[in-house]
Amino acid sequence: FDTVKDLAPISALVSLNNVLVVNPAVKANSVAEFIALGKAGPVTVASSGNGTSIHMSAEMFKHLTQFQMTHIPYKGSAPAITDLLGGQVQAMFDNIPSALPHIKSGKLRAIATTGAKRDATLPDLPTIAEAGVPGFEATTWHGVLTTAGTPPAIVNKLNAEINRALQMHDVREKLAGLGAEIVGGTPKEFAEHI
Repeated sequence: FDTVKDLAPISALVSLNNVLVVNPAVKANSVAEFIALGKAGPVTVASSGNGTSIHMSAEMFKHLTQFQMTHIPYKGSAPAITDLLGGQVQAMFDNIPSALPHIKSGKLRAIATTGAKRDATLPDLPTIAEAGVPGFEATTWHGVLTTAGTPPAIVNKLNAEINRALQMHDVREKLAGLGAEIVGGTPKEFAEHI
């Protein structure tokens, strides 16, 4: 199975940033302080599993900053967040929607977001690049694809309906509340992105 050859892009849906969060007991309030902590010795960094965007965000951070970390992979974000809240691990580059309630309640401290620009759900929080790690950018995206060989008329009809739905007020409001940036676009644009 080849995801590029065997699937036909229909439309991008949304993109999401991750957020670097720490347990409140961690003595780091900024990216610079977090880097200093990691240079002093390994920091335990949770992820939702090997190879996830959460894991890759941490690995990119490690690579760009010479940060020392011990990666702790979990079987999903929920158990990783549970251990982060409990102090069994120190940090995580979580998807904003799952971290946001804990940030708002003060149970986790947000340090920075991972996108190229500030996130609308956390506008006062700098990006990691903005906070001193040039070139750092890590986002996730979601889209709709179908099997290769699907007639173009069907692909175009599905694309038009998806883009129409993405313009609906209630859909936009719901996605924005989750920290998602609406993308949409043509099948060709989505194929180029992939």
